[in-house]
Amino acid sequence: MSGHGSWDWSDWHSQVQHTITTVEELREWIRVTPAEEAAIAACQGRYRWAITPYYAALMDRDDPRCPIRQQAVPSLRELESWPTASVDPVGDTVYRRTNRVIHKYPDRVVILVTGLCPVYCRHCTRKYHTMTPAATYFARHEGVSWEEDFAYILTTFPLLDRDQPPLPGEPRSFITRDQALLALFELRRKPPPEDIVAFFAQAGADIAPVTGPLRDLRERVLWAWELGAVAYVPSRRGGEEAVEEVETSEIEGEEFAG
Repeated sequence: MSGHGSWDWSDWHSQVQHTITTVEELREWIRVTPAEEAAIAACQGRYRWAITPYYAALMDRDDPRCPIRQQAVPSLRELESWPTASVDPVGDTVYRRTNRVIHKYPDRVVILVTGLCPVYCRHCTRKYHTMTPAATYFARHEGVSWEEDFAYILTTFPLLDRDQPPLPGEPRSFITRDQALLALFELRRKPPPEDIVAFFAQAGADIAPVTGPLRDLRERVLWAWELGAVAYVPSRRGGEEAVEEVETSEIEGEEFAG
């Protein structure tokens, strides 16, 4: 087993920096079989593979049937073709709403944070998105701004602000959505949108039917404050004030935007 020298074994940054990506590096941890070496060569340019030193240390050095080893080291079986197989078995492309947001179930979303995996599991159900070099895990790319992603999330959960006073011409209040977006733009030192309907349209959400004449984001927040609207702030788990839990059945009856 290879040592880790002077770098911090418990630091994940160091683990990623010392990721194993070649057969020579892998041989420092296990006895690579001819089949494993052939699989690694065959995956070149098709499927990524990488193993952190921590994960490599968990493998059985001599047994290619070691479950952890089979999970991380490429196999020739992954290159077999199956007529009923799908490149997107979990439906990410079907339920993708923005660059980072996958909205499959009514009351929760998946947010894609990065396209990098410290260990590329060979059985991954998102293998096409995370492992094929030519593919991408994002609708566009990882560096795209986050505003549209948060905009979609804040628009899609309609139970927020149901007891707050709405702006003129609107069926209910959107103070939490608007205030959170304004804070995000200010945090990123970017000018907030002057037309919130156009901004949300870019995020894949049509808010025109529920938006009144006031469309400038900053003005919306200021006006809502004048009306006495208060943005929702979730309490911490185990705190004195418990967050009201909404049953899934309640949420499924709501109409979702997007």
